[in-house]
Order: sequence, then structure tokens, then C-alpha cells
Amino acid sequence: MTAHSTRLVLVPGLACTEDLFADQITTLRGDLAISVVDHTRHDTVSGIARAVLRLAAEAGRKGGQSVNPTKRSFSRNHALASEAGRKGGHASHPRPKKAGDQE
Repeated sequence: MTAHSTRLVLVPGLACTEDLFADQITTLRGDLAISVVDHTRHDTVSGIARAVLRLAAEAGRKGGQSVNPTKRSFSRNHALASEAGRKGGHASHPRPKKAGDQE
């Protein structure tokens, strides 16, 4: 399989299998990296959810591997990396609103 910048994780319904997505997989296989969660290995919905998150995390870790580290935008521009980190931190840990703050 060639490196793809976009990964698609498909999750069939509990009474379905990968066959449900056969047409989509056939059509998109050359354009996307496709994974299908095998929910038959899990006894609970939370187990299925953990499998989905694991697949997504694996995809995220692999996403940057196709780019030479010296060419990655954050490696080349440390100010950009710092700003992105600040924005991410503010988004995930918002400060409490004070009286008079505008929406």
C-alpha cells in the first residue's frame, strides 16, 4: 500500500461486517488508507470504542512518517509550533469566563 495522507476508519453496525462497506472500499482504496474495525473481537460497546480510538491513534502516528522531519512545518518554523501549542492548550483547557468578558 502506498502512503496516504488521509485515513478512513469504518465502523460497521453491531449486526454488520466489513462487507457492508465493500462498494466504498473498492471505490476509495486507491485514494485513502482504509481500516475497518472488527467489532466481533469485543464484548462491549466501550471495547469497540477503544478499538476505534486505537486505530485512529495509529493513523495519527503514521501520518507524519511520510514527510522528511526536516521538511515538516513545525520543524522548520518553531514560532508556528509554539503558536499551535498555545492554541491547542487554550482550546483543551479554557479559562473560566470573568464578569464583563465578551462572548
